[in-house]
Amino acid sequence: YTTSDRDRFSGDPSDLPWLTEDPASGTVDPGDSAIVTVTFDTDGLTPDSAYDALVVVSSNDIANPEEQIIVRLNTGAVGVGDGDVSSAGSLPRAFAMAQNYPNPFNPSTSIHYDVPVGQEAGVRVKLEVFNIRGQLIATLVDDVKTPGSYVVHWDGTDDTGRKTGSGIYIYRLKAGDFTATRKMVVLK
Repeated sequence: YTTSDRDRFSGDPSDLPWLTEDPASGTVDPGDSAIVTVTFDTDGLTPDSAYDALVVVSSNDIANPEEQIIVRLNTGAVGVGDGDVSSAGSLPRAFAMAQNYPNPFNPSTSIHYDVPVGQEAGVRVKLEVFNIRGQLIATLVDDVKTPGSYVVHWDGTDDTGRKTGSGIYIYRLKAGDFTATRKMVVLK
């Protein structure tokens, strides 16, 4: 395997002196695992800010040649929660849902969404995936969430655990009065 990091939005690796992986490459036998340590260096970074990157793990595994992991570094006080990647100094100001990344994808993708300040009591969030005919394929989130930024990983399986086929899928986020939908493509 080899690891590399790059700017989540521009794909440019040169702007990420704050993120390093060790070891950056190695060999893992089938059925084994390896520990890769990700180190953050906040020297020169702006306080109470968020920095986004992707750590890409590439391998010679034909079934899973690349795994992309979204990393967010917050340079403020960190809030804790399942899937929460926000800091107190950078809480979102509005509901939002980003385009999944990567798109198209095989075998997995990540979806980022925000719950804004003003929802401290929590808001019911539902993130669902539908096929092109409008049939529900998978429910990725159905929970009450407090303000923060969240990332959900989808491995392309339906609610019964079966792999979905190639094609266009729609994902929809409902949170309070907010609704957003986007398209994603599964390629096999």
